[in-house]
Amino acid sequence: MKANSRSERELILCFRGRPHLTRSELSTITGLSRVTVSQAIQSLLNQKVLIENEGSTSDGGRKASSLS
Repeated sequence: MKANSRSERELILCFRGRPHLTRSELSTITGLSRVTVSQAIQSLLNQKVLIENEGSTSDGGRKASSLS
């Protein structure tokens, strides 16, 4: 695992004891902005540290995809 930034390390730590989280949940847990979370997640996806799962059911709008 190679986390290049503090925000990436924070996001990775969020998964301890939680197998799946959405971007929104990560933003809430860490207090990081949506943009910061999105950028860090994209980096972690590119490094294959995280994987994106299919979207879950939604109450309207875009289906939320979870990360693990």
